[in-house]
Amino acid sequence: MPVDKQSIAAFAKRPRRAPALRAKAHREPAKARRPAADATVAHRKTMDRLLDRTVTAPLKAVVENEAEALRKLLRRNVGYGKRLASKADLAVARQHLHQHLLRVGRAAGVSLVESTRETQTEAVRALAKFAHTLSPKTGTVLDDTAAVSKIINKHRKALESGRRQAGAALTQNIREAAKVELRALNLEGMSVDALSAKVREIAARQWWQIERTIRTESSIAFNTTQHTAFKALADDIPGLMMRWTELVSDVTGVPLDSRVANDSLVLHGQVAAVGSLFTMPPHPLAPSKMVGKTWAHPPNRPNDRSVLTPWVPGDGVPAWRWDGSKRVNLK
Repeated sequence: MPVDKQSIAAFAKRPRRAPALRAKAHREPAKARRPAADATVAHRKTMDRLLDRTVTAPLKAVVENEAEALRKLLRRNVGYGKRLASKADLAVARQHLHQHLLRVGRAAGVSLVESTRETQTEAVRALAKFAHTLSPKTGTVLDDTAAVSKIINKHRKALESGRRQAGAALTQNIREAAKVELRALNLEGMSVDALSAKVREIAARQWWQIERTIRTESSIAFNTTQHTAFKALADDIPGLMMRWTELVSDVTGVPLDSRVANDSLVLHGQVAAVGSLFTMPPHPLAPSKMVGKTWAHPPNRPNDRSVLTPWVPGDGVPAWRWDGSKRVNLK
C-alpha cells in the first residue's frame, strides 16, 4: 500500500512535514529527554530482548540440532550421490521430514509453555522499573512480592493452555505446508543428493511460522500480564494511563525498523484509561477491516511487537486519545 506522507503528517503529534516512513534503520536523534521518555524507549525494547533470550535463541539451537539429525537420517536411509531419486526415496524422505517437523513443533510448544512464568515475571519487573521513573520516592505495589505473584498467577494457567494450543496448531501448520511443497516436487532428473537438499530446504522454510508463533505468544503473555499490573498500579500513580507503544520514534514518527506495519504507525502513542479500550481510528494507513475495532491491550494481530507503557500527563512523552470522532493530542 503506498504511503501517503500528507496523511501521516496530519496524524502526527505536531505539525511537520512527514519523513519517509520506510527507513531501513533509524537512530534516535541525540537530544536531552525527560526520564519518562528514556524509560519508554527502553521498555518498548524489553519484549524483543526477552523474546530472543528466553525462547527464540534456545529454540533456534534445538531446530539446528534437529536439522542436522534430519540430514544424517536422509543420508543414511535415502542415500547420497548422483543416483536418480525414486518414488520410494521420496516416500522415505517424506516420512523423515514429517517426523522432523513433528519434533520441532512439539519443542516449540514445550518451550512456550515452560517460558510462560519467566515472560510474565519479566513483564512485571520491567513495568515496575518504569513505574519507579514516575514514582521514584514512594515506590509502587509492584515492589511487593505477594502482589506480583498474584498478578502473575491470575493468568498463568490460561496462558500456558493457550501456548500449548498454539504449539499444537503450529505443528499441524508446518507439516501441512511441507506436505504441499513435497506434493509439488518433480523427481524427474533429480539425484538423491538434490532430493535430500530439497527436503532440508523445505524444513528450513518453516522457521518463519515458528518465529511468528513465538512472537505472537510472547506478546500475549507480556501484555496480558502488564494489563493486570496496570490495574494494580492505578492507585499508586495519579493520572496513570496505558499507552500503546510501537517500535516507532516518538521524536520523528518514523519506524525504528523495516518490519513496522502501517496499522502500527496509526496506533502508536494512543493512550487509554486503565481498564478501558484502545480503538483503531479511520485513517488512510489503517486497514479497513481494523477501523473501529477495539482492544484491551496488544497484540491486535499475529507478530505484533507493540507493548503497553505507562503514561501520565506532563511526563514528556507524546500521546493522544480517540474521543470517538477525532484524535486529541495530549501533553
